[in-house]
Amino acid sequence: MLILFLGLKSASGQKVVRKVLLLPHITHIQIDASSLAQVELETISGADLSLRAIIEGEYRKDLAIELVEEGNTLRVTAALQPYFKIPNDKLSAHKVIAISLYIEVPEDKFVSLFGTSTQVTARGIYKELEVVLSDG
Repeated sequence: MLILFLGLKSASGQKVVRKVLLLPHITHIQIDASSLAQVELETISGADLSLRAIIEGEYRKDLAIELVEEGNTLRVTAALQPYFKIPNDKLSAHKVIAISLYIEVPEDKFVSLFGTSTQVTARGIYKELEVVLSDG
């Protein structure tokens, strides 16, 4: 009974976002990983872009993965909902937000990722892959 309870508790502490997009006109995928803890990239032979984000922490309900198309570029970023303001309380500095992003991209796309101290794993064959992290 205790194992079931712990399993339910951990499942309620996460928000999972899933998206599958068919964007044949997109040639460049740009990922802003500055607020992400982890990113896993993998290429697929199909035309779909598949995205799964696991969001944990106090403000998980108020975080979203934004996908913005600008011409042939798809920008992916994590952001707080526009209506949300972080409360000014004594504990707000101690509230942790952790976002893990898993993306499957078609092999024929140019992918660029920039961030700070994000853990990045990339597998597959890319048309071009650029990863720039400020901490190396």
